[in-house]
Amino acid sequence: LYLVDSSKLAASRVRQVLQLEGPHQKYLPNVRVQEAPHAGYYYWPRVQIVLDGMAQLLDQEWDFVVHLSETDYPVHSLSWIRDALSQQRGSNFIPITRRCEPLPSEAQFEDANSKVAAPKGKANLDHEDSTGVYHQPTKDSWYWWSVNAAVASCGGRFEPAEVKDARFPADELESAGFLLARSTEWVVLTRELVRYAAGPGLMPFKQLIGMHAGADEIFWPTLVLNIPNFTQKVSRQRWYMKWDPAGTGHSPMVLTEAHLKEILNQKDQYLFMRKVTDDASVQLMRQIDSDMETEPGGFIQLDFSSGWELPLDHRRSGCVRAPAPTPAPYVPPPFPAPAPPVVSALSS
Repeated sequence: LYLVDSSKLAASRVRQVLQLEGPHQKYLPNVRVQEAPHAGYYYWPRVQIVLDGMAQLLDQEWDFVVHLSETDYPVHSLSWIRDALSQQRGSNFIPITRRCEPLPSEAQFEDANSKVAAPKGKANLDHEDSTGVYHQPTKDSWYWWSVNAAVASCGGRFEPAEVKDARFPADELESAGFLLARSTEWVVLTRELVRYAAGPGLMPFKQLIGMHAGADEIFWPTLVLNIPNFTQKVSRQRWYMKWDPAGTGHSPMVLTEAHLKEILNQKDQYLFMRKVTDDASVQLMRQIDSDMETEPGGFIQLDFSSGWELPLDHRRSGCVRAPAPTPAPYVPPPFPAPAPPVVSALSS
């Protein structure tokens, strides 16, 4: 399914390139081209458009949906990717990073800078340093976690707008046990998860995430972490992306032939790579295409003994605390007896 921003590109042009129209028209019943309204980065309409497109695909038979951008490119042949997915039928491919590190078991923290000795018998290596001291779990440094202004939106019907004097209650949600996380938009999802996400029962969750300025990269990982009794898995296989340490963090680097060695060193860990362009990345894509030709034909058997499953950690967030209850007003003793009523009911 090609979702085409009609304000940027004519859908008819895409159909011609795909040979769905014109003198060289092909019969491709599994290919659709659909106009979609413009949706800027980050805000909820970008999520809504993708959900609407995925919901339309549910009338076909498939096991996985792959969300790709125009700057993605496969690292393997289609048959290799199909075999890899078939061996992980109950897995979703979402690189999850939590907003807050989980709280170590039975550890208590006084403030954001505190260090607390671990309770006996409750070692937690995630937060222990060389001195045996346990540190306050930290928050993820992603830029959009620092944007606290609440956002008003309504599906894809109008441009989102920040709400004056309103904020997204991230700390309150995490304190109550709701887990927030981020990932890239580019994911592989099982049919079951897409059906769940497209259902009307999830409307309150969608409205909540739609209030955040970074909804497009929050929706899927936050959903997975908060589904009650979720039994599906998350795979470590992912997109190869390279980030510029001096960049803004909003978009990965354009890949070139200089990245080929690093990709091939762990090639089985990657399904796709991004982002590529038709000029700077042309030699890289040619090398990847050449390498695909040497991949074994027929069914491949991948080695999952190295821990390809990404564990879902549902422990409560450790970097936020529930707000302290408002103390009751202090009344010093002696406590005076209540005044009698002006007219006693016993006197009548």
